[in-house]
Amino acid sequence: MPALQYIQDLFDAFGSSPPCDLPGAERCVKAARRMPLTHGLKCGGGRTEFLARGDAELLSRTQRRAEPSPAQQFAGTGDAVCFWVGPLRIPDREAALVFCADVEAEVPGATATPWDSGGLYRRSALHLAEKERAELVRRRTMPAPGYRGTALAATIFLRHRTPDRYLSADVACAVDPDRVCESADLSSVTFEARIPQRVRVKTRNLKYAVARRDAVDSGLHELRSWCEEWHVAFDLVDARTRHRTVIDAVLGHFKGAVS
Repeated sequence: MPALQYIQDLFDAFGSSPPCDLPGAERCVKAARRMPLTHGLKCGGGRTEFLARGDAELLSRTQRRAEPSPAQQFAGTGDAVCFWVGPLRIPDREAALVFCADVEAEVPGATATPWDSGGLYRRSALHLAEKERAELVRRRTMPAPGYRGTALAATIFLRHRTPDRYLSADVACAVDPDRVCESADLSSVTFEARIPQRVRVKTRNLKYAVARRDAVDSGLHELRSWCEEWHVAFDLVDARTRHRTVIDAVLGHFKGAVS
C-alpha cells in the first residue's frame, strides 16, 4: 500500500520517537479527512466563460483536446484535474474554487501525491535523474481518499504539528523521506489530488469561490449568481478588500473551515 509505505518512510526519516500527543494526532486526522481541495483558475481570453453553463465542468487537458504539458506528461496527469489538498499555493491566480473532500470519493480512480508533481518535475527533484523522479511519482501515488486519514494526517502531525501550520505551510520539523521539500517552495510541502477527466462545478461539493474583481467575466458573474442562490460564499478581492489576493482569500477561508 503506497500510503502505508509513505508513513513508514516518514517515521524512519523522523528518526526519533514521535511526539506523545494523542489529542494533537487526533486533531490532525480529523483535519486531514475533511481538508478541502483548491483549484486555481486562469482568467482572460474566455477561459472562464464555461462557468456560465449550468453543467459547467473543470476538464483535464486531454478532455479539452489540449496537449498535456511536459510536467503533466511526466506525472501522468494529462487526463486529470489537479487540486491542492489545502489552500492555493503558487502561482497566485485570478480566481479559485474550493471543494469539499467528498469530491474525491465520487469519481473512481482519484489519487494523490505528498507534493505537487509539477513542482517536483520543474524544481524540487532536479537532483534526481529523470528516471528516478518518475519512479518516485509512481511509488508515491496513493489512492484517494484513503491517503487522508493515513499519509496526510501523519505528515501534518510530524512535519507541521498542527493543521493550522499545514495550512500556512509552516514546517515545524523538516521530515522529508523523499529529499524534495524546501521550506521556501510551498508546493513541495502540500499534497496534490488528481481526479480523472472532469469535475462538476455547480454542485453541493463547491464550498467557496473567489476572484479578482478586475478578472470577472460573464462566466464568473454567472457563477457568483449561482453561489448567492445556493448560499456558497463568493468573494471579490482587490487593493481595497481585507484580502488583496486570491491566495490570501483562500487561506482566510481555510482558517475558518478547518481550524
